[in-house]
Amino acid sequence: MTRLKGSGLGGKYSLEATPLVKDGIMYMITGNDDVFALDAKTGQFLWEHWSQIGQTISTVCCGWLNRGLAMGEGMLFLGQLDANMVALDAKTGKEVWRTPVEDWHNGYGMTAAPLYFDGIIYTGITGGEFGIRGRLTALNAKTGKILWRAYTLPAPGEPGGDTWPAGTTHYNRGGASIWNTPALDPQLGLVYFAVGNCGPDYDGSMREGDNLFCASVLAVNAKTGAYAWHFQEVHHDIWDYDAASPVVLFDTVINGEPRKGIAQAGRTGWIYILDRTNGKPLIGIEERAVSQEPRQKTAKTQPFPVGDAIVPQCA
Repeated sequence: MTRLKGSGLGGKYSLEATPLVKDGIMYMITGNDDVFALDAKTGQFLWEHWSQIGQTISTVCCGWLNRGLAMGEGMLFLGQLDANMVALDAKTGKEVWRTPVEDWHNGYGMTAAPLYFDGIIYTGITGGEFGIRGRLTALNAKTGKILWRAYTLPAPGEPGGDTWPAGTTHYNRGGASIWNTPALDPQLGLVYFAVGNCGPDYDGSMREGDNLFCASVLAVNAKTGAYAWHFQEVHHDIWDYDAASPVVLFDTVINGEPRKGIAQAGRTGWIYILDRTNGKPLIGIEERAVSQEPRQKTAKTQPFPVGDAIVPQCA
């Protein structure tokens, strides 16, 4: 590990990424966005790519980290803390292209492993605590050109736009980061991801309404980014209950019928189990009346999945 000294191991950095392995070569990335290729049998270093990323970036609330690489078309793809998407040649580690997805000075960053599928790179964005407008961005894998953006905070007139205060721009700075790697169903042509908390985290007084698509599971068209469906786990979140865990796709049989499922483990302590074709619950989820705090403009009901919570519930 002395070879990686200063590369994001220890100190303010963390090492949270699972390495990728192909044809006997292991690819790993550090919390400083440095990438290394090693012989998977011997550990011998084959090439190194040093990010040279600025050390004054301060837009990631949870420390310096990178949760992994994507691979496709002979390249490795990484989202950097400075909100740049970078493509590297998998054989040499040389940079092929670099695209600024956003400007980190405006509160944006990237920490999740991107997703590669069929010539497209999908990446989320962080910064919910800095007044950003969350979005999923799709890029051409060969050129780095941005193809489209699917916003997690809808504008007036868009699906969900009426869940933000009318006549305001709160939706434009309401957070809703994407902390995790999306999942994709090639047959349905949909890409799925979980959405983080609203901003401000604990103050709902200025953002009356359910505040879609904060704390939700969202599905969009994999080619265009067009809205397909959503399920909100927490209406008008004032507890920082962001949906930070990745979604899991699965097939199952319910009442003798094959069903396509999707599940997400929420910070509420519940597993939300949905039909991934339409976002409807596969197993019952009940809307129940909840206690109110008028100063916080709280939601009248919240969804409670049928079954057991995975952690103790408390006030």
